[in-house]
Amino acid sequence: MLGLCLSTIAVWGLWNFVARDSGWLPRISLARAICVVLLWGSLFVVVLTMISGARELLTPGAWQKNGVTYQLTPEVNAPGDRKTDDAKAATK
Repeated sequence: MLGLCLSTIAVWGLWNFVARDSGWLPRISLARAICVVLLWGSLFVVVLTMISGARELLTPGAWQKNGVTYQLTPEVNAPGDRKTDDAKAATK
């Protein structure tokens, strides 16, 4: 909540500072600044969710749930991983 308030005040202050010097940019109220912060925050959540979904689709089963978050499964190594390349070289 504190982050939301600080972000709103920062957006409101910076927007109105720039609007004061430019003739084409209108000044915004604090309520509109809150809407801007919430809209951009929602957009970032959607984009980051899409990225994490694509990550799971590209490597199915590579992530396991660990409490609230996820972590990599220990036996899955990414292509180009040094451990995997060293193991392949040792078996040749």
